[in-house]
Amino acid sequence: MEIHRMVKLIIRRLPFVIIPALLLSVAVGYVKMQSPPSYKATAEIVITSQETSDNFTSIQGSLKLMDTYNVILKNPLILEQVIAALGLPYSTDQLAAKVSAKSVELSQVIRITVTDGDRKQAASIANTIVSVFRSQSLELFKINNVVLLHKASAEKAVYVNPNPLFYMLLAFVGGLLVLLCLWLLLHMMSRKLQTAPEVQAIFAEVPMETTKLASRTEAAIPFYGGWLKRRAAEEAKSRAMRYRHVMEKSGKRTLAFGTLDRKHMSGNISKQLAQKLAGESRVAWVRFNPNGKLPSTASGKKGYTEWSISPGFYGKIKTAGQQLDFIEVCVVGGRLSMKTSAEELMAQLRDSYEVVIWDLPSYVHCSDAQTIAELADWHTLVIKENRVLAPVAQEWKSRLAATDVQINSIVFIEV
Repeated sequence: MEIHRMVKLIIRRLPFVIIPALLLSVAVGYVKMQSPPSYKATAEIVITSQETSDNFTSIQGSLKLMDTYNVILKNPLILEQVIAALGLPYSTDQLAAKVSAKSVELSQVIRITVTDGDRKQAASIANTIVSVFRSQSLELFKINNVVLLHKASAEKAVYVNPNPLFYMLLAFVGGLLVLLCLWLLLHMMSRKLQTAPEVQAIFAEVPMETTKLASRTEAAIPFYGGWLKRRAAEEAKSRAMRYRHVMEKSGKRTLAFGTLDRKHMSGNISKQLAQKLAGESRVAWVRFNPNGKLPSTASGKKGYTEWSISPGFYGKIKTAGQQLDFIEVCVVGGRLSMKTSAEELMAQLRDSYEVVIWDLPSYVHCSDAQTIAELADWHTLVIKENRVLAPVAQEWKSRLAATDVQINSIVFIEV
């Protein structure tokens, strides 16, 4: 996948990644704010060797032993006695997670820090560890000069701020990276048609044009959004000139725009063409609805009136401009029972308009759309990026070829 294409995909899908990451961040922040408070209690001890020599070698040897003592302080041998002495409800591993033993840099002082939800218990654990270690140090290391430098105090225990903002930021960045990687992985593994060359590989013998569909986010970007709108207008104008040339040369006046995507009709492409062709010719843009319902009726759109139509169909019409009508058609009963009914409708439209442009639903989910496409003079297949599986496109290429539906051109919509 090209880098520029990957960047475009990330920008387009960024809102769908940012929103879950933000929700995760808020959830983590809420959990951290609701978590019980913790307190840190600290005790300090100093360990010196029994030798009175203060030569450099002796001091260096004592400093190296500090790391060993740090490990011993968290050893189960010590912690088991602490648990028994205080009656703690912890295992040695759980208690070890609460204890930190570190030597102060370049000294023989060891700082023992205990974190617990109860400040008194934190101080008791720290002091008990020191007491047990002092009692065991003589037996283990023959050292009897472990000196308590600072005793842990419950009153001086430090409240540990969970810092929810840090965890929220960490959750947001981590969630963003994981979701982006997951989405890119799924996108690369997808079997859907994502590029114009992939479409051309299936429909090699069919002329194809590529157009850009700008998202709302892209259209709102200053300068770039305006450039996309001008580009779309130029493409629509160029497309209208090509179709006008085809109609003048071949006499074909009924154009059908079909699709293989259930959620996407070719509305924008076919409607823009109708608007560009209107003026010089009387044009009807006809949207065919397979479910027996009209969008204008369901949504209460204004301007549509009842339209006298051939038997088997129900329709509404709206004057959309000079020599341009928008027509919505559905089958009475939700099913096209006779091909002759469609032929009568086609004849009626041809008598009333110089150019008829059909916006058809998916062939995959509506067999009636094929019937309309068979009667059209010119058939354009509209494929939107990342919406149609490659095997489905291959299958329907063969199925349409087996009927009277000939694919004359393809429009690939990039997103």
